[in-house]
Amino acid sequence: WTLDKGKMFAEWFADVTASIETNKAIPGLTREGEIMGKAVGAYKEIQGTMMAAFQKNINQVPLFATRVLRATSLLWAGSLMLEQAAVAVKKAEELGEGQADYTFYKGKVQTVQFYIRNVVPELFNLTEIIKDGDTSAIDMLEASF
Repeated sequence: WTLDKGKMFAEWFADVTASIETNKAIPGLTREGEIMGKAVGAYKEIQGTMMAAFQKNINQVPLFATRVLRATSLLWAGSLMLEQAAVAVKKAEELGEGQADYTFYKGKVQTVQFYIRNVVPELFNLTEIIKDGDTSAIDMLEASF
């Protein structure tokens, strides 16, 4: 987030957000578009929480680093899959039922539906965990071990 004063992250996040915005209304995938829109908001909350941690309690940053990376991967993969679904929907429409690759493209769309509906929502739980800011793991006395 801080590399090159945040420029690289800001560009990446803008690309992800724009991609989701562009593809959120794909016919048959509007629910997935809603989930991904909500995921962008949740990720912004994570970013805000972590930026505050840089100022208040820097020890939270490494404590939550793995969760932040997981949330990042969920957002990014979901946005890429939504893009793939847009292509698959278009190709399936062009081919029409009965064509050899039609079911392949329909399967791609169903895969995206599964991922966004069942895997991406993990990001919402990660957001709440990070926002909670529990530092009990690093607050333990050394004698506890």
